[in-house]
Amino acid sequence: MERTKHRLMRLGIFGGSFNPVHMGHIHIALAAMKEAALSHMLLMVAADPPHKAIAGGVSAKTRLEMARLAQAEYPSLTACGLELFREGKSYTADTVAQLKTEYPGAEVSWLIGEDMLLTLDTWHDPARLMASTHFLVAGRPGNPGAEQAAQEFREKFGANITMLHVSGPEISSSSIRARVAAGLPIEGLTCGNVIQYIYEKGLYLPEDLRATVEHLKAELKPKRFAHTMGVARCAAVLAQRYGVDPAKARLAAFLHDCAKDNTAELARLYGLRVEDSPEPIRHAPVGAAHAKWAYGITDQEVLQAISLHTVCGSNMTALDKIIYLADKIEPGRSYAGMEEIRQAAARSLNEGMLSCIDHTAAHLTKTGQRMHPATIAAREEIQNQQKRG
Repeated sequence: MERTKHRLMRLGIFGGSFNPVHMGHIHIALAAMKEAALSHMLLMVAADPPHKAIAGGVSAKTRLEMARLAQAEYPSLTACGLELFREGKSYTADTVAQLKTEYPGAEVSWLIGEDMLLTLDTWHDPARLMASTHFLVAGRPGNPGAEQAAQEFREKFGANITMLHVSGPEISSSSIRARVAAGLPIEGLTCGNVIQYIYEKGLYLPEDLRATVEHLKAELKPKRFAHTMGVARCAAVLAQRYGVDPAKARLAAFLHDCAKDNTAELARLYGLRVEDSPEPIRHAPVGAAHAKWAYGITDQEVLQAISLHTVCGSNMTALDKIIYLADKIEPGRSYAGMEEIRQAAARSLNEGMLSCIDHTAAHLTKTGQRMHPATIAAREEIQNQQKRG
């Protein structure tokens, strides 16, 4: 946000740990801006608390970066790390004073929720804080406890408090962290680029999976790694929709391309003969071997899903189909017909599979190539399943 010199600037501040920032935060911030006629809204990222680890071990710098990613999708919001660089304890009154110095003439309003309003008199130096700060309180109308607290603070401290009739969707940062840890999807709960960042950084994962992500990051080219995390995102959505173990779907998605950038060398290492197969599909069986020996995967369902994700096969499980489809329709993909495949996959796994295979067949025919026999067999099998209902 550019510093402005005009004296009519109305600056809102929405403070929090933003671990991570989510659509509830964004909805409330935007609604407050509209109702209070604010010209700018800062997402003020809280500093790391002293002598206390923040949930998930996520640093203030990382939380600030997620807020910046949200800003990229919602430009009327501005991520701010002012409190991160202040030495010693950081107090709201000091932040307001500094902002008034940096934005002379601006009206500064601090956005809080009703729960925070009830404890406002316990904040550091409440008399100074309420004398210098206009508070906007987001909440549902008609809360007598909040209205009473606001009136008491007006009478005791001369507080300038405005009650807003805004509230956000029932989303919490803790629920997002828990869902990531469990392998459940978080699409729609925060911004898409924040989700991708969470996956690529391995945030909120159990320690063993965080190590897996770091191992993958070292083995794969950046573009391939980003694709892999997109596949994991998509697999989480499909696994929840179709009742497949989310932990298995996540692991298979993470490792489906683990041999992609070093297929020939790994094939020699594991004694696999793949020279007779087309080059684009060799990494699948090699990847299954690499997942077993380099990543310690012993789950045969996961290994099979990795092995079949390029050309399919007979008796495919729901997990196999999810990894095959997620590889083709993850958020980073863009090609003709992809949206049709996504819509089919949302209706049923088999519809998604047939749509994807048919698009692949059309592409191969157009480029003078033939479909792999395993893919043909898989299509026939799925078609028969569809006929049987």
